Amino acid sequence: MPVALVNGDKLVTLLIKHRVGVRVENVELRAVDADYFENVEANKDKGDGAGKNRTIWPLPGGTTSYVDTLFKFLRAVDRGKNTKNKLIAWFRDNFDTVKSENTASGYINVPRSMRLIEMTDGKLYLTPAGKQVLAKRDLGFLYDTIAANVLGIDEIIEFLETSGEPQTEESVLEFLKQNLDVEWSSFAQVSFRLYWLMNLEKIKKTEDGWILA
Repeated sequence: MPVALVNGDKLVTLLIKHRVGVRVENVELRAVDADYFENVEANKDKGDGAGKNRTIWPLPGGTTSYVDTLFKFLRAVDRGKNTKNKLIAWFRDNFDTVKSENTASGYINVPRSMRLIEMTDGKLYLTPAGKQVLAKRDLGFLYDTIAANVLGIDEIIEFLETSGEPQTEESVLEFLKQNLDVEWSSFAQVSFRLYWLMNLEKIKKTEDGWILA
């Protein structure tokens, strides 16, 4: 039999490959959920001077399903899943990606930030706007409601209208920083707004950037 010499690194590689003298252990990796904490901070912030919320979150189901998931959420509240615990369970039962209570709690705050639901005596109810959104499913009215309650929605549309060319997340973020006095350290809040606007059929994404639909 031919014999080949190996160095230490090669020997360790072979031992691992053939599991000789090696014990395999599953290690749970934990990381800080930046989006969750950004949402928590936003809850402390009552909004800008006009009463608009400075933070918006996506909803589960995929980047093209925000509005569809929102309609399902409002219907669930209307049918009696109107406590925090019931809605946390609803999110976890209906969306495989929602694993933790913290994440589900963050999603519950999305329609609250849009003023589509409100809490009274520990229970959530549809606001008049929420009832109209659920009944009519009018994207135009939904856009107006979100824009009236979330900072930066109208401004992004105006920016795309006046620029006349595709815009990247970087350019949108720079525009919002200059005009709305926001200090976001990542593109998360810009991306969430852009995808909400895409779901509302107001804008679309091209190879060169975002443009009006």
